Amino acid sequence: MPAFDLPADELDALAALVHSLNAPAAEGPLPGDARAGEQFFFGKGQCTFCHMVQGRGAAVVPDLSDVGTRLTVEEIRESLLRPGTRAAAGYQLVTVQLRDGRSLRGFVRSRSNFDLHLQDLQGSIHALAKDQVERIEADGGSPMPPLHASPEELSNLIAYLARLTGIKPGTPVMTPTRQSGGIDFSRIVESRPGDWLTYDGNLSGNRYSQLTQINRSNVRGLVPKWIFSVPLWAQFLPDTAYYHENMKYFGLEVTPLVADGIMYMTGTRSV
Repeated sequence: MPAFDLPADELDALAALVHSLNAPAAEGPLPGDARAGEQFFFGKGQCTFCHMVQGRGAAVVPDLSDVGTRLTVEEIRESLLRPGTRAAAGYQLVTVQLRDGRSLRGFVRSRSNFDLHLQDLQGSIHALAKDQVERIEADGGSPMPPLHASPEELSNLIAYLARLTGIKPGTPVMTPTRQSGGIDFSRIVESRPGDWLTYDGNLSGNRYSQLTQINRSNVRGLVPKWIFSVPLWAQFLPDTAYYHENMKYFGLEVTPLVADGIMYMTGTRSV
């Protein structure tokens, strides 16, 4: 590629254009009425039958609470009009054929040498032992149908989704524990309720949480509020549909740490 001998103002304009093509939707102004788009999302569009936003809706497919920071405007538009062209990590459809003749369709949430957990299209989790599974077939595509909306409704919906950044209005700004952002050892010795700063929770090693919001009287009423799907990596073989005995599989097997309301997990060369 040759160098471009352009004036500084034209270079700035060109750089701004290239950046805008890849910028998250939340970064730029958009046409459309975001309030009307929100009403469409929770009403006529029936989006909450499968999607969740800030705790409202169903946790069947990806939570959209921060979609404005993850996708560009065109990616949001493409996902709405042609959902089969892009599937979010962890939401690739599969069909699990069981040895008893039944089949289940949904998303693989975890898999080991001994069992498999599948989330079906109603949001329920099925825990399956390895000897129950005959085979797993990749379906491809998306369970979401293409959006049927007028141009104005589409513009309003995109304007609403673009403003979803994962932060609720009125949420206090998090401040670092120290100027360096680290955790004092004294804080590990006397951990606060809600923190989980070591492998065992605290130095006593008893893995006991001081939180009291969940107890024997209300634990049966718990419902999903959000789901984070950890991307899975596997070596796909040409003679199998989705998974074979000698596939290489990588997932998370860690004890998460929690500090100041933030959970930290480690994966393969990532945090």
